[in-house]
Amino acid sequence: MRILSRSTLRNFWESYPDVEEALKAWYYEASHARWQSPADIKSAHRNAIRPIKTKADYQNALQEIDLLFDAAPGTAESDRLDVLSTLVDAYEKAHVPIELPDPIEAIHYYMEARGWSQQDLEPCLEGRAWAFEVLSRQRSLTLEMIRKLNQELGIPAEILIQPYGAFQASA
Repeated sequence: MRILSRSTLRNFWESYPDVEEALKAWYYEASHARWQSPADIKSAHRNAIRPIKTKADYQNALQEIDLLFDAAPGTAESDRLDVLSTLVDAYEKAHVPIELPDPIEAIHYYMEARGWSQQDLEPCLEGRAWAFEVLSRQRSLTLEMIRKLNQELGIPAEILIQPYGAFQASA
């Protein structure tokens, strides 16, 4: 079964040199194959990796990643896992928004990760009383606190500047 001539492929890769090796590999495979119909080609490439375009494609890719997760390095399965993971990552960046965490929860997380107590946080939050009030949501973060938390704990400013539920103490 003849699909494309080598000269047609050569003309293409001369215009787009980065595809030359892939086209040569495909030509070699196609010229040695015993395909009789398009169905034979489809059958031979049943396991080809395709772009993730729909939620169903995404779910299928996640299931296959689960199956391939323990693939030995350097194997075809490991290579497939790597490509699928890259495709899933690209799909998630485009279609699965990740919400930012609550600022106070983020502060608690960063404190715990560093083994900090409320006392360690006091210089960032204007002293003991304000540290308590911020962590118990009785006082909102100020711009200066946000700067200090960003510098000292490395909490991204985009997390800290979000609105959050701060409870005002009743008088």
